[in-house]
Amino acid sequence: MAFYTDCIIIVRICGIIVLIEKHILDIPIYRCNRENFYAADKAAKEKFLSDIPGSGEEFPNSYRRIDNQYEALFCFPWVFNDIIGWIRLKGTRLSINADLFFVTSRRIRRRPKSKTFKFRGELFKLNVQFAESNYDIFNQVLEELKELYEIKYLKKRFIDLEVFYNIGPHLDWIALMKRKD
Repeated sequence: MAFYTDCIIIVRICGIIVLIEKHILDIPIYRCNRENFYAADKAAKEKFLSDIPGSGEEFPNSYRRIDNQYEALFCFPWVFNDIIGWIRLKGTRLSINADLFFVTSRRIRRRPKSKTFKFRGELFKLNVQFAESNYDIFNQVLEELKELYEIKYLKKRFIDLEVFYNIGPHLDWIALMKRKD
């Protein structure tokens, strides 16, 4: 049975040390990109408002109240509400690993009532033991992340690499991988 733990404890058995994994970064996976999400929101809102008898010109106050009510009940920010998974980057002294956490539902809907995420396995393991520079490690991880779009259930999804692009080049990847035994 597979299970996930945040941290592997160092254990000394017959002189062998099990390396500890350090959490580096979580990368969100979205159902669709930001533009598509808000375009669908706008279309749904326009359809809803067009079904109301009368127009905004005839009853501007009522129309504005209904518009505000719709916004309050049905419009949510993309950044927190459309997430369907996470890629967790972890590092050891020898490698950088990426684990996948994905929603458990069979169908991914626009507005599910609840979401449960489950560990789905390791996406890649990148050997960085002989990396020459932090920039080399960043580029290797970036290439691996870009290749994830080839996986069947991630093909039509949006992997948000904004935070990775913002902080990845500035991380001291080599120092991050070093451990005291």
